Parts: sequence; structure tokens; C-alpha cells
Amino acid sequence: MSTDVVSNQMVNQCALCQVMNISLSNISAVAAICFPEILKNVQAELGSVVGRDRMPTFDDERSLPYLVAFIKEVTRRVLLFYLSPFLC
Repeated sequence: MSTDVVSNQMVNQCALCQVMNISLSNISAVAAICFPEILKNVQAELGSVVGRDRMPTFDDERSLPYLVAFIKEVTRRVLLFYLSPFLC
């Protein structure tokens, strides 16, 4: 492959990552607005496990099942959104 093709592929992949990142942010924000009780539960779980002194790490993942489920659900909805034209 030529360097132009490789750089075009890299640009396309970066653009797709940016779109997915924006979509994850948007859908998680919409989920938080539509379901405030879920956001409160996520915040309560984070507060009890991690506290305000530090950021969560991958070591905390087993102690944060509600947050992990929230992230998986948001990711699932983003993927369904992007795949829906192909499923119709």
C-alpha cells in the first residue's frame, strides 16, 4: 500500500473514533437526563467505592458493577445506532 492510502485510512479511523467518542458522550448525557435516578446510583456507587480523593482505576472495576453496566449499556446503544441502517 502506498503511504497516501495508509494515511487516508488512519485519518478515517481517527474520524470514526472521534464520532464514536462524541456519540458516547451524547448518549450518556441523554441517558443521565432521561433517567436521573440511574445517574444518582452511579454517583453514589462511585462515591462509596472511590471517594473524592482520586480517580477510579481498572482495579476498582470489580467494585463498580453499576457503573460498568451503565457504560456497557451506553456503548451498546451507540453501536445499535450506527448499525441500525444496516439492520433495516
